[in-house]
Amino acid sequence: GRWVWHVERDLRWPTEAWFQRPFLHHPLLGRAADVYYGAAHFTVMGLFLAWIFTRHRDRYRQARAELVLLTLAAALIQAVPVAPPRLVSGLGVIDLGRHFGQSVYDPGGLSDPGQLIAMPSVHVGWAALVALATVRATSSRWRWLGPAHLVVTVAVVVGTGNHYWMDGAVALVLLGLAAAVVAAAPALSRSWRAPAGARRWPSA
Repeated sequence: GRWVWHVERDLRWPTEAWFQRPFLHHPLLGRAADVYYGAAHFTVMGLFLAWIFTRHRDRYRQARAELVLLTLAAALIQAVPVAPPRLVSGLGVIDLGRHFGQSVYDPGGLSDPGQLIAMPSVHVGWAALVALATVRATSSRWRWLGPAHLVVTVAVVVGTGNHYWMDGAVALVLLGLAAAVVAAAPALSRSWRAPAGARRWPSA
């Protein structure tokens, strides 16, 4: 966790402690952020999958494949324990959930392996997938709910002290890679299904 913090400072990114101040000074905002963090992650993804399956079936398989690849890649990286900023002393970041008595985590803290998977942020990764897929799937003005959910999620995960900026940035990179793999898969599949002679490079 401290390594991530120092990398961000070398990059001159704003500190999570600075960004968290409005959430601490305005209890209504802080409590709303805690609720959004605990409730929106799975709820929005469930609603999104139901929506895209029923209303935009042609985009469902693409979104599902990207979701699977993104989540698997994130799980592999999370095998390396990284403490969230709320559990690292000296950073000035407060555990907002505990501060307002709304924490979704048990008191285990650093002794709880389930709380040491800050890198990357699956919250941000899933929200980014919802944003990307909704913009691709429809031209309705309601499509901007997807990007809005992403912006709110980034603000919430940092403002509550549950993630570093870098956690979200890595999740966005993983989503980009997952989307690239899914986009390239049909062409690769056609290439391997082609007759052997068709796959040979022409002679000079």
